[in-house]
Amino acid sequence: MSYFSHATGESTANTIDKNRERAMKKDIFLKGSALFAVARRKAQMLGIEAGSLSLAELIRIIQEKEGHTPCFRSKKTCPEASCCWQQSCGAVITDEN
Repeated sequence: MSYFSHATGESTANTIDKNRERAMKKDIFLKGSALFAVARRKAQMLGIEAGSLSLAELIRIIQEKEGHTPCFRSKKTCPEASCCWQQSCGAVITDEN
């Protein structure tokens, strides 16, 4: 349990759930296992079977299901300004494809 969680009486599970919710918003940068955990959780919410997909494959399927261009970490620029994966993707947001 973190100091903050301990000091406020908040459980570790609640802290983790809040962090996952924040990570699904566009302004949070995640990488590695934390990003994969968020992707698996979002996939589950959308009815997508993660199976043995790579992180990039899974996020591209999620992007497509949400109506975005399935391009996570495959382009240097991206027109999808509303995509919640943009911070972790690293593509520069543009007005064009």
